[in-house]
Amino acid sequence: LIRVNCLRISTSFALQVLKLKGMFYPGDYYSSDEMISRLLVSINRTALQEYNEGNDQGAVDLFLDLAEFFYTADDWFQAFNDSLDYVECNYSNYMDLSEYVMIMNNYAFYLEQIDDPDKSLIVLRKVLDLDPSRMVAHLNIADVLWDLGETAEAGEHYTIYQEMMISRELIDQIPSRVYERTIN
Repeated sequence: LIRVNCLRISTSFALQVLKLKGMFYPGDYYSSDEMISRLLVSINRTALQEYNEGNDQGAVDLFLDLAEFFYTADDWFQAFNDSLDYVECNYSNYMDLSEYVMIMNNYAFYLEQIDDPDKSLIVLRKVLDLDPSRMVAHLNIADVLWDLGETAEAGEHYTIYQEMMISRELIDQIPSRVYERTIN
């Protein structure tokens, strides 16, 4: 089941969204890219509600099978190679890169919460491919790497995160674990 806009619906509904794009004549009054973007935003909003209600697995489940919507054999978060690739696609007309990257980062966080660090790491690496300046992604990837025993690489990301926070004068908001795990 998928939960969209606070309603539980079957995955077959999601597949029907794809069929809708061909039903409007003459030719796509609503673009499939716009529909997919809106669906992704809705899934993210509902996933956050699930997470806030303590349902980490429910938050992750909402993101499953989105590859079909992005017309790719890969997972949905691998649809774009870098920020230029995203900006040049039609999705950018409906959702800016920062929002897309935020949704990806949220998904990676939920994956970490359900103890799937390997997939979380894949998503976070893609987040940083698209936006290397995403501060919280450096913290999240550092935490995942730390949990996987990759402490040297984790330390690099903790240092990047710490430097970004300091440059924004947010030093008092840096979690203590960053200082504890940062290799000087």
